[in-house]
Amino acid sequence: MSRARRLQGHQKTAHKLGGKQKFLATESVAVHDNKHYGCAKCGTDLGPVSHNYKDYCVRNDLPIQAANPIVGDPKRFIDPTPQFRQFCCPGCGLLIENEIAVADEPVLKDVEILSGS
Repeated sequence: MSRARRLQGHQKTAHKLGGKQKFLATESVAVHDNKHYGCAKCGTDLGPVSHNYKDYCVRNDLPIQAANPIVGDPKRFIDPTPQFRQFCCPGCGLLIENEIAVADEPVLKDVEILSGS
């Protein structure tokens, strides 16, 4: 999926962070001044490090088959509906993270920056 298509139909505001990246929390998420997550490509603000950066991304929920077309129908194995979630930078559309979860489960918080880091 192209970057433009990932952002299609979403209305999240993109605000660029000032200053330089302090370090990378993931391949696509940087930390600025130990206070904010930002897109590692364009520097768009992805929220304070006390929050889940995914809440500030554009989220696209797709059927599980979008993650792997040979998966088939998950109803053969489980009752709840699995979901393939993509989290993208609201500024440049960079794919920040993928997640597979049961559709009604909360978003995984996979990065946590400890105070004083």
